[in-house]
Amino acid sequence: MKRPVLIGIIVAVVVAVVVGYFIYAKADFDGDGLSNEQEWSYGTNVNDPDTDEDGLTDREEVQFYNTDPLMSDVDGDGLLDGEEVKTYETDPFKPDTDKDGLIDGDEVKTYGTKPLQSDTDEDGLSDCDEVKIYGTNPLSPDTDNDNLVDKDEVEVYKTNPVDSDSDDDHLIDGDEVMLYFTNPINPDTDGDGLRDGDEVGTYGTNPRKSDTDDDGLSDSVEINVYKTSPLDSDTDDDYLSDYEEVETYKTNALNPDSDRDGLLDGDEAKTYGTNPLDSDHDDDLLYDGMEVKLGTNPKDPDTDNDGYIDGYDYYPLYDAYLLIDLKYFEQKKWYDPILWEFETGKGDVQFIIRVHSGREFVGVYVSSVYYDAGVINNLFFSIPIPDDKLSFTIYVQAIDQDRPHDSIGDEDDMFDLSEELGENTLVINYNLQKVYYTSETDKLIIRSDGAKDGSEADYDAIAELAVYIGSIVHTL
Repeated sequence: MKRPVLIGIIVAVVVAVVVGYFIYAKADFDGDGLSNEQEWSYGTNVNDPDTDEDGLTDREEVQFYNTDPLMSDVDGDGLLDGEEVKTYETDPFKPDTDKDGLIDGDEVKTYGTKPLQSDTDEDGLSDCDEVKIYGTNPLSPDTDNDNLVDKDEVEVYKTNPVDSDSDDDHLIDGDEVMLYFTNPINPDTDGDGLRDGDEVGTYGTNPRKSDTDDDGLSDSVEINVYKTSPLDSDTDDDYLSDYEEVETYKTNALNPDSDRDGLLDGDEAKTYGTNPLDSDHDDDLLYDGMEVKLGTNPKDPDTDNDGYIDGYDYYPLYDAYLLIDLKYFEQKKWYDPILWEFETGKGDVQFIIRVHSGREFVGVYVSSVYYDAGVINNLFFSIPIPDDKLSFTIYVQAIDQDRPHDSIGDEDDMFDLSEELGENTLVINYNLQKVYYTSETDKLIIRSDGAKDGSEADYDAIAELAVYIGSIVHTL
């Protein structure tokens, strides 16, 4: 072959190679917008538009986002560059776009938080702090649903943001802070020995006040020790505070009358000055309540100073008397044996009244004589009686001097006070207990018919005897 021909062939081949290479280099086999020559320079695959399979074409990575087309997650945050750019709009060069301490991939795929917002739930705590420090939910501003946002719990109230009742007092933290104003990290805000929740929900007491009813006893002591009401300073309504009962007087705060004497403890302590634990303060055998009712002094065993203690004294307020009221009427009639026939307007009956208690002589009353005939005569007299006697026998006699210069005691001088009984002496057994306790008065009407005139229809004398018990100025 001739030399010129050979040179021509060589030139033709070189030209063909050069042209072919130029055509191949400028071609874009994978259609990613980068020529094969460019892809060769970046080291990408000319036959794969997204060499690193990150969701971005090689050209987008090189020309628009400046990411590495050979590295699918440039910042190593767990998100493909294409996800960061096109889906989450995060920075593919910053693993923690929002600088909250959580890498973007964890926010998106693990916690569900927003990688562009450092505090997804806007509770004042960063998503990272919620997840890594406090264990709260970065998607809920109030993780434990206690009506306090997580940041306030952590920074203001120092409560546990994942425990709705930080102090386990049966009140949620939010209620303690905003409703009851108690301490959410102290189960017993007022230090009275009761949990705040029990005070509010069970006993109705004030969880911020250790002595709700201001009686001097803490709420816990009232409930657990004395069983009194922490809401009522005087549980038994006896006019002593519960504190006074248990600390001062040692009385029963649940019984208004500790000694069962008929008086309230408060009246004994503050009004009468008696011992509310002693039913008979003065040891006179009368309960203090009975003394007050009767008007005796519950602090003096012998109110009337008569030598008898009140319990043995039937008349403890005064010197007692039988008060006898005798109304007497005598007829004036011819041949009336109890009226001398020649007397004018005068009768001469005389009453003798003797009082005994059993065999003991008590007293006697002898009336005057010459009472007016034809009119009612009133005789009122008293006989002192011993304080320890209730039952008395009253002997009533009437003596009539019928004739001038006749001696009293002649057979016609004694006349019957009761025709029916046929007795010259009327015996009355009289028990004053009924009078003493009921303020009643016994009355006895006695009628007499002179034995000489023989007329039962013609009463010669009528007497009404009323017996009382009392003093000269005081009658029961």
